Amino acid sequence: MLHGRVSPSVEFETKLVCSTRFHTRACDLAV
Repeated sequence: MLHGRVSPSVEFETKLVCSTRFHTRACDLAV
């Protein structure tokens, strides 16, 4: 996690985008 507190919706969107569009290094850091 990049942030200590992240809203579930933001976390979900991040995982959704990373899993559907393209997997990047940023996704590894975000999730």
